[in-house]
Amino acid sequence: MNPLELRQQLIHYFNEDIGSGDKTCEALFDTNPLQGKGEFIAKQKGIFAGEKILEQAYGLWDKDIQLQLFKKDGDIVHKGDRIATVDGSYQILLTTERVILNIMQHLSGIATMTAKAVTALANSTIKVVDTRKTTPGIRMLEKYAVRCGGGR
Repeated sequence: MNPLELRQQLIHYFNEDIGSGDKTCEALFDTNPLQGKGEFIAKQKGIFAGEKILEQAYGLWDKDIQLQLFKKDGDIVHKGDRIATVDGSYQILLTTERVILNIMQHLSGIATMTAKAVTALANSTIKVVDTRKTTPGIRMLEKYAVRCGGGR
């Protein structure tokens, strides 16, 4: 996945979702920038796809946010597994979390379904491949998720 293209896509997603700002977070934290910690926990068993998203997304907002990854793209996760932790401004963590979660959940779902198809075939001569029948605007990410799940 091209890091520059990913960066541009993430900027677009944040602009669309947040627009002129997150009024709730601004009201809660504007005069008191509290620091805190967030965790990404798997809700069910599947294949994780979102490492690159986490690595880039927070840096767009604050270079001081600390990210610790416990899973890599393509790893199997089980319900309750800790995927990552983030430390930084609560305002930034809360403002960005919905976009980041939505993308990671979507991509992990694709990776999980791809892995199920690869496993069901149980034949190394048959390759599961993606097509251009993807969602405009997130095609690059969906194709990446197929690769995370063992497809091509």
